[in-house]
Parts: sequence; structure tokens; C-alpha cells
Amino acid sequence: MVTNRTRGVYLLCVYGHLLLTQACFWAMACAYHTAGVIALGGADAPPYFLYSAIISSGVVLAATFIRERNELIASDGRVAGRFALKQLATGFALLFIYLTGSKDTGISRLFMFSLLPALYLTLLLANRYLPALICRQMFRGERAEKILLAGTVESVNRLSQWVQRKDLIGYHCVGWLSDAPPAASASPWLGRLHDLEEVVARHQISQLIVTELAMPAGFLGEAAQICERLGIRLLVVNDMDNQFCHPMTLMEDDGVRFFTLREEPLENPLNRLLKRALDLVIAAPVTLLVLPVVHVLVWVIQRRQSPGPVYFAQTRAGLKNRPFTIYKYRTMRVDNPDEARQATAHDTRIFPAGRWLRRMSLDELPQFYNVLRGDMSVIGPRPHMIEHNHLFAQAMKNYQVRTIAKPGITGLAQVRGLRGETANEHDIVARVSADVEYLEHWSFTGDCLIVVRTALHVLCPPSKAV
Repeated sequence: MVTNRTRGVYLLCVYGHLLLTQACFWAMACAYHTAGVIALGGADAPPYFLYSAIISSGVVLAATFIRERNELIASDGRVAGRFALKQLATGFALLFIYLTGSKDTGISRLFMFSLLPALYLTLLLANRYLPALICRQMFRGERAEKILLAGTVESVNRLSQWVQRKDLIGYHCVGWLSDAPPAASASPWLGRLHDLEEVVARHQISQLIVTELAMPAGFLGEAAQICERLGIRLLVVNDMDNQFCHPMTLMEDDGVRFFTLREEPLENPLNRLLKRALDLVIAAPVTLLVLPVVHVLVWVIQRRQSPGPVYFAQTRAGLKNRPFTIYKYRTMRVDNPDEARQATAHDTRIFPAGRWLRRMSLDELPQFYNVLRGDMSVIGPRPHMIEHNHLFAQAMKNYQVRTIAKPGITGLAQVRGLRGETANEHDIVARVSADVEYLEHWSFTGDCLIVVRTALHVLCPPSKAV
């Protein structure tokens, strides 16, 4: 299948990189040995065999993290150069770690700095030309595939660029079938869907690609039977993303397969336990040790600038839009005429020291009590007032998705600087997108990183903090 070919070409390229790295290293080493700069033999000679193995390991290791395998196979020069730099940096980083840890000072610095440009040029040329060379050798003759597409002209045209890219690995498009009248298309129209068997035989098709799921009734089953009978491969494009206007995820439970709009890692009880454990580890010390001290500080500030209650309590929308009472240190004057109105950069309702408390996020500290109660989490989408939720939901259709997780004191949106007043629809969209991204890609490590980044934001508040 297509993915197997792509994976195979990529692995062959990596093996080629390994061999070329060794060849470059030892060609340079032999040249410097001949010139008397380094010694490759003898009891006191540095372990150049080990050095070459470490650098080669780094080159291969970098290959496991590349996400642009298809672009690399397509001999994209920009990707080839960037990938060569990653391989070179990883290889020499591993070598530097070894030299530092072992306190090895025997390697020639001149040799190392000469090897850098030579190895980069070798890897650059390998990334640029080796994939095409492998493809030409591996996918010619009987290994070349003749592809037939079946679907509407719109779906065929959507697939045209993909088809062009796959030509490199031996997939050559012969044409397409459709019951719709022929129109402008990147591939020639060969007939109607009921002509499938005849077209396959006439053009010696070896692979059929159905370009959409919404085909006429019975066609997919009939096509599968024809392909099985004639011994040709069948691929069906999953265009559910286009139909739902949202990326779809395939899941299976108890033998039943489903399509869903998103993954939800926090539906895993173990993940929820880990998240709750992190909440308690952070919230308990803050509540017991930090809050009493800050309480006295805030009380003194309020007595001098705005006497009144120390805390401000307000109803917010929590998990699944259930209301709960959130606690904050009061930063606005007691005679606040409109508690529902969002704070702005120069809001006259905020007393001077209250503005400093908000900028340093100290007014949010009582929410750690909400975390202990279980109303909130340390990390999650920020809770809004119920009336604001209704308002924001009108501006963005998937706004309510963020309520499927427990709200948080901080979150992905906040550490990206998306905080303060939501002045326009773009602000809402940016924050909700970050919240949904957090829900779909939650990880314990990610939560820990958000905690660290939040601490940095407290020390160096962003300009939008009000």
C-alpha cells in the first residue's frame, strides 16, 4: 500500500544516511591521519570508532522525529536542508555530551570543525537526491502501479495534488470514472461507474481509489467484489472531515467502530487521577502556606485604598456549564455599578493596588480553595460568567466544547498571552481554539509545562494582563 512504500523509502534513506555519514567521517579521518594531524592507531589514539558511532547514532535518532517524511521523499530542497541541520545538530550534540561526561580531550578540534561542513554537505545532498534515486530503482517496471480514480470531479480534483506527489513512488494515474458529465479535471475521464470492470481490464489497472464515501448506493460493495475478483487493490478516501467540516477521529469499542469529532484524554480515569493529584500537590501548599500571608497583605491594602470585603464571590459556569461560586481577592471598589462588565486596561472601578494584584495574578490565589473543593482544576479553560458563556457561544459555534473539562486557574490560552479583556470576536476565537486544543491533546507533561510557564508569567506579566 501507499504508506508502506513511503515508509520503506524513508527507512532506506535513513540507512543510506548512516552509510554516508560513516563514509564521510572515515574519509576525513583517513585524510587527516595521512597528513599527520590525527592518529587512528596505537595505544594512545583517541577512540575515533566510538566518535563515528556516536555521530551516526545522532543522525539516525534525528530521523525518528521528522514529521515531513513525504516532503523529504519528494526531494523538497528546503526540507532537505532543514533536516540535514537537525541530523548534524543531534549527532554533534551527542558527541559533545559524551566528550563532556567522559572528560575526553583527545579528539582533534581541527578535525571536528572540518567535519561539520563536510558532513552537512553530505547529508544535504543525500536528503535532496537519494529519495528520488531509490524510487527510480525500486518502483519501475512491474512495480509501477496504474491507478484509477472513481468519484465526482470535485473530489477527484481535491486529490489531484496527492496523486501527483505519489507519481515518484510509482503510482501513475490513468484517469477517473464518474456518473456526472465530464468537466475540467486533472485526469482524463474514462467512463461511468458501471464501466468499472471494463475500464480496469482495458487499461490494466492495478489499484482503484474511490475518492469519497458518498458514492451511489451499492457501488462500494460492487467495487470491492470486482477488485477482489480481479486481484487489484482498493483504497477509499475518508472524506468525513469535509462532510462534518471538522477533523474526525476513528475509535473502536467492544467490536463497534465509531467516528468522533475529537479525542478526549481526560475521559481516561487514570488521566483524571493524575490531573487531580497534580491539583492537590499544588493547591494544598498554596492554600495552607501562601494564602494566609497574602490574605493579611491584601487586607492591609484594601483598608488603605478601598475598605470592604476581602474576598469577591461570583457565580461562574463550571464543568458542563454547572454553576459554582468562584472566589477572588477583591480588586474593585465596593460601589461597583456593573459586576458583569469585563475589566479593561484603564478600568476606573479598580483601585490602584488592585490593579497591581490583578497584573501579578495574586487576586486569583483564593481559587486554589476552589481547586481543593473540586470545583476547579489548576489547569483548564478559564471559567466565565454564565451570561458571558451565552454571549460567547453566539460568536463561536464550538465555544461550549470547552465546558466538557473542569475550568482552571490557568490554561494553555493564558500562557500564550491570551488573557485580559476579550475586545472582539478574534480574541474569543483564539482563546477557545487554545482551550479545545488543550482538551484534545491533554498530557500530564503538558500540564506541568503550563504550570512552569504560568510561574514565568507571574514574574513577568504580559502586556494584556489587567
